[in-house]
Amino acid sequence: MAQKEFDDARADAGYTQSSGYREVDSYTTADGTRYSAIASNKKTQIIKTDAEGKQTYLSIHSKKGSRSSNANRVAGEFAAFKEGLEAAEAGENITYADDSVDAIKGDGGFLGFGGDAASTITLSNGTVLSSASGNTANEVKTVTRLADEIANTKAAPSTTTT
Repeated sequence: MAQKEFDDARADAGYTQSSGYREVDSYTTADGTRYSAIASNKKTQIIKTDAEGKQTYLSIHSKKGSRSSNANRVAGEFAAFKEGLEAAEAGENITYADDSVDAIKGDGGFLGFGGDAASTITLSNGTVLSSASGNTANEVKTVTRLADEIANTKAAPSTTTT
């Protein structure tokens, strides 16, 4: 098998080539926008790539650990995000109110003081988005950014066959 065929097969299977990053999950909307959950042993990311190829980082969490533990972390966050995107594309009008953000402050992590907790936002359809990406202010920005993506997702055009 030639190197290009090997690389293409790896890409088709969800592997990426750079720096130990691995795509954990993805979702592509009808307009061609692709959302990807990425993990390495140093961080997790949720990346939006529009139809023209422009990338926007919606969530970045620097968390040293194993790639598999980071993959599990981003997969959990992405699953709720993907659920919201699917509902919006199915035609649900998904919104949120500022008071639906639950900014949970941790009280320290070392010596059993509780550690950081994920901040959440509850969407109008009951989907709960969460983020544990850094301090509470960053978590709130992240869940709000994810909620805005869902709220701004248009319903997929319906197709009819005749």
